[in-house]
Amino acid sequence: MKTMLRKILIAIQTLVLALLMLPSFAKADRIEMSQRGWAELLKNGVQLERVRLTQIDLATNELPAAIYDRLTTIVEDQAQIWGDTILEGDYYAEEAVKLDSIELVRANDIFLGYRVTYSSVAFETADCRPEDDMQSCTKGRIVESSFVSPNLNSWIRDERAMAEFVPERE
Repeated sequence: MKTMLRKILIAIQTLVLALLMLPSFAKADRIEMSQRGWAELLKNGVQLERVRLTQIDLATNELPAAIYDRLTTIVEDQAQIWGDTILEGDYYAEEAVKLDSIELVRANDIFLGYRVTYSSVAFETADCRPEDDMQSCTKGRIVESSFVSPNLNSWIRDERAMAEFVPERE
């Protein structure tokens, strides 16, 4: 009995360590166990181009404040992964993350949630000396999009719109 219990404890420790050592991108998305079906439905719909996106006009406050605030919190959380992804390269983000747009996601008449696009002012540092003067670096924005479930408790990055640096137009 002790041997069996010991094996179970070792298996649990091994599993916990394996989860802690997963690549950082696995931490960016959050899918509640009850929402796994949502994530698969959404991914399949996007891949098969069966989803319809409808832009929400943020200036007219079409979205309740509580939903807007929750989406803002989610995009701030999603952008934290940039430190282990795009910011590991030749980029430096300077500002807080901004929620740029919100779209409703539907497949036929089924509401699948929201697609949020967010960004931050950033600089490309490959061809400049940022330690001397950031003004010599190419200015732009890091931009990314994610999908959020209707209940606002699960979210996944849009694989077609992962974090990328977009240079500022002159």
